Amino acid sequence: MKIRVRKNYKFKKIRYLILSVIIITPLLIFTVFLRSDNFIKNKEKVLYNIAKNADISLKKINHIATKDGEKEWTFKSDEVIFSAKEKKAEVKNLYLTFFLKNGSEANLTADNGVLNYETNNIEAFGNVIITDGSYILKTEHIFYNNKNNIIASKNAVKVLGKNFNISANSMTLNINKGSAELNGDINAVF
Repeated sequence: MKIRVRKNYKFKKIRYLILSVIIITPLLIFTVFLRSDNFIKNKEKVLYNIAKNADISLKKINHIATKDGEKEWTFKSDEVIFSAKEKKAEVKNLYLTFFLKNGSEANLTADNGVLNYETNNIEAFGNVIITDGSYILKTEHIFYNNKNNIIASKNAVKVLGKNFNISANSMTLNINKGSAELNGDINAVF
């Protein structure tokens, strides 16, 4: 008695079909990926336009500004909202440290501020206090010109020292020279 084994042709066809799908699927995915990558011919322009119009909010930021390889100032803030369109950053609880030519430091604190991240100019407002170890300067609003390294206030200022108090309507402080110019209704008590 002979037993005939009949081969299951349907099973063989299904096996080839599954094997074909397994091989063809990765090839199709790879082809689609390559085509989509080439579809965007100007990827850099697309990314630039996305970044150009993006606004970002960050908590706890630290920025260091340098010139000719030397640290000029550091910038810290509790919250920063970047506006790419206006090229500025609005900050809350601003803290700046200026590194002076004589090796000392001056610190600035303010409730709020604006950093132009193209020029590194800074505007600070709300309880602005500048200290350098010997003096305390108080005002409501200042502007720091990074190129000239000058701090100016068109608002009333008070300068407090160990043995004196000076007040004026406005002030210009040259960080490089270490000199200050007080203007308008100057009162001094020694």
